[in-house]
Amino acid sequence: SKGELEAIYPDSAKNSNRVLEDHRKHLNRVIWKYGVTTPTRLTYMLGQVQQESRGLTAFVEERSQASCTTLYENNQGLGNTVAGDGWNFRGRGMKQMTGRFNYMRYWVYRGWLGSEWLGKRWFFTKEEMGKSTEEKAKIKKMFSSPPSIGNFADATMPFNAVDTGGYYWLNGASKAEGRPMAKRLREGMINRNTANAVSKDVNPGESGEPTINREYNTYRAWDLLGDEIEPRYDDGAFRNAKVQCVKKKTK
Repeated sequence: SKGELEAIYPDSAKNSNRVLEDHRKHLNRVIWKYGVTTPTRLTYMLGQVQQESRGLTAFVEERSQASCTTLYENNQGLGNTVAGDGWNFRGRGMKQMTGRFNYMRYWVYRGWLGSEWLGKRWFFTKEEMGKSTEEKAKIKKMFSSPPSIGNFADATMPFNAVDTGGYYWLNGASKAEGRPMAKRLREGMINRNTANAVSKDVNPGESGEPTINREYNTYRAWDLLGDEIEPRYDDGAFRNAKVQCVKKKTK
C-alpha cells in the first residue's frame, strides 16, 4: 500500500513522493508477476532497493563517467568489450542492472533481442582469461560481435525500471554464482547471513557502511511487512544493525 511503501522508504516519501507513487503501481504488478508474494520475499527484495535506487527514486547509477569507466570498462565478467561500454551499460533500474551481458539477457527476455543471443558469446570467461595467448586466440574465433543495445531509456521507464528488479529476483546477475535472491531466503525468518548473501549478489565488491545500510533497510522492511507481532531474528547482531546505522547518520 501507499502507507507501507512510505514507511519502508521514508526519505523517498519526504523528498520525492510523486516518483515513489508513480512506481508503486508497477511494483505491485511486478511482485505478483515474479511470485514475490510473501512478507519474507518482499522483505529481502525491498531491503536492497534503498541502497540500489534510493528507495525507488533514482534509476540510473549516479557515478561520474570517469568512475563508471574505471569500474566497468572492458569488464569481461559484465560482457563489456567495446569502448564506452562502462558508461553506456552502467547501472539502471530498481536493482541497477549493469553490463552489456546483463542487458542482453533482459532484452532477450522482453523480446527486444532474438533468443539466439543466449547461446552467443563475445567475451572471455574468468577461467579463459588465464589461458595462453594461443589458446585465447582459438577461443576468440568462436566469438560473435557484441549485441547491439541502443535504447538504454527502456531500462528506466517506470514499469521497466521495476520489472528489471523482478527479473533479477528470479535470475540473478551474471556474477551471482547461480544463486539469485529468490533461492537465498528461508520463509518466516530474517537471517543476517542471508541478508549479507543477498547484498553480495547485488553488489559483490561492497563492504562497510553500505552493507550496514542494507541490513538496516532489510530490518525496517521486515518490521513493517512481517506477520509476527514481534519480529524474529537468528542473530542478535542483525537487530543491532538499525542502531549502528542510526548512530552513523547522527554524527
